[in-house]
Amino acid sequence: DQGVGSYEQTIEALQAVAAMQDKYDIRIVNLSLSATASVPYFVDPLNRAVEALWARGVVVIAAAGNEGPTAESITVPGNDPYIITVGGLNTSQTAGDFSDDSLSSWSATGPTADGFLKPDVLAPGGSIVSFMYNAADDADSAYLALNHPDYSLTEDLFSMSGTSMATAVTSGVVALMLQADPDLTPDEVKFRLMTSARPAIDGEDLAYNLLQQGAGRIWAPDAVLGDFPADVAANTGMDLAQDLAHGYEDEADLPFHYQGPIQRTATEDDVTLYYVTAEDETVYALGAADADGVWLSRADAEVLLPSFAQTLAVDAGVLAWAGGATPSAGGDVWADGGYAWAGGGYAWSGGGYAWSGGGYAWSGGGYAWAGGGYAWAGGGYAWAGGGYAWAGSVSCDTGIASTRWVEAETFPAEPTVPGEDGPADDAPPQEEEPAPSDETLTHVTFLPAMFAGR
Repeated sequence: DQGVGSYEQTIEALQAVAAMQDKYDIRIVNLSLSATASVPYFVDPLNRAVEALWARGVVVIAAAGNEGPTAESITVPGNDPYIITVGGLNTSQTAGDFSDDSLSSWSATGPTADGFLKPDVLAPGGSIVSFMYNAADDADSAYLALNHPDYSLTEDLFSMSGTSMATAVTSGVVALMLQADPDLTPDEVKFRLMTSARPAIDGEDLAYNLLQQGAGRIWAPDAVLGDFPADVAANTGMDLAQDLAHGYEDEADLPFHYQGPIQRTATEDDVTLYYVTAEDETVYALGAADADGVWLSRADAEVLLPSFAQTLAVDAGVLAWAGGATPSAGGDVWADGGYAWAGGGYAWSGGGYAWSGGGYAWSGGGYAWAGGGYAWAGGGYAWAGGGYAWAGSVSCDTGIASTRWVEAETFPAEPTVPGEDGPADDAPPQEEEPAPSDETLTHVTFLPAMFAGR
């Protein structure tokens, strides 16, 4: 009732989904839950469980987590490269007016510890109303309703915010996609959802960098009814069956797993630049964050590009900026269509990761998790301690919970975009989620598997 459990319980639930998949025609699993990433994705048993469902044709949609807005805050299982990971945005409770929408302050941002770009998409997650039993004189009322009575709207309705709610919204859109085209594979669903997403832009730049918003906010009409090229899918170049067939204890198995293309380097002031390198050796800057993980503005980050170029030993002209970093005071505009950006192996026109020849496989050395922490030396993947070492493994007793509870965000009395009229809601509530710890899957509501007719 409190939204907490263990890895073992969650994995058993996913195994039950697999066992009942054919009987009930299960197409979607919504995982509004999270835990702190302490090992590479292919070592974590929960990630392996969701990958097994994905391989069986089930679309797995997971919350990015409510640990934002700092960099590298994506949680498990949202850090898995194969599945769909959802961040949250606030709509200011102005339906049909997207000019005052913004990235939620609690929405976790990438990259993952494995160097993958997450979240994949954003969806509305602020002040989402759903069913929750709450009778003031009934001890059997839901735990959240009893502890957050101000968010109860009626005896049966409750308002929450967080990436858990954004994930559920996305699951509903995916159900419509599968209803319209039951033959879609999970990779095709991910491709269409990302390709049809609309990024937030500020002028000619991205209002939020790719590590904050992924492909942008989901756009249901286009995702469900849009025209897409046939037989084009996300996760291009990645072999999930091969990935699942190999473990991690034998070093010979490691090249069959994947390492994300995102690298990082830091200045003497501990400002970190996240970047990818294209085949033509152009270095694309994705975003920069300070020592506390707070994203720098585009202007502040650009000032540091010459310093980063010197650190990377490249000509300043080779270092290109891929999108913006933060919204301007004038507000954001959600673009009328998706965007295409190719660089460093990411073909966004393909809706996901385009791996050139499977090129980002794990090499024979240099990746070690020491005590669950890591250090990216020289902008690459040099893990502290050297070698393939992990301090322990993820136990089945490891805690898991719904995403951390987040309080309502307060919106301005008027939209932030000049010339737009219309009131904005005062304080939309936020979602449940105990803060993620090394041992606890953080608070995102664990919703049951969702169904869509084949």
